[in-house]
Amino acid sequence: MTTENNTLKVAQTQEGYRAAIQMISYEGQLIWMVFSALLTANVFIVALIGAVLKFYPELNFLAKLLPVLGAAICVTWILITMRQFDYYRYWFAWARELEKVGLAPASKMLAEGQRFSSGEGVTVDGDTIRMRWGSRLFKIQWLIYVVVIMFGIVYVLLFFSP
Repeated sequence: MTTENNTLKVAQTQEGYRAAIQMISYEGQLIWMVFSALLTANVFIVALIGAVLKFYPELNFLAKLLPVLGAAICVTWILITMRQFDYYRYWFAWARELEKVGLAPASKMLAEGQRFSSGEGVTVDGDTIRMRWGSRLFKIQWLIYVVVIMFGIVYVLLFFSP
């Protein structure tokens, strides 16, 4: 009976691991879809502001309203990104835990991946590899925030421009 329970527990752990890996993939895709959509929306708003300023200078109120809308989108973008990366980290944590419980020592890919991303050397198929310093310099999440902040600065400058 305990062998059957053990087999069932391993199967459930492996299934949980597969589900966590699928959620990691889903969240990763979702992060880039949202990034792409909100980047496009912000580029459109900046272009619209430029068009209003150049071709319709009499609509000055619109040239002041659109940067406020753009800034609101930027705040929303940051909040969405924070939430998405929190879920991304959540699913990775679960996958690492389930990997440790149900697949170790045969598989330690996620645990080793965490060490790899922090700059430690890991051995794969007899080769020791290490993430280069330039790759570790910034996290993608931070770079997304930099893009959002750049748009925010543009909106502030446009709002206060004469």
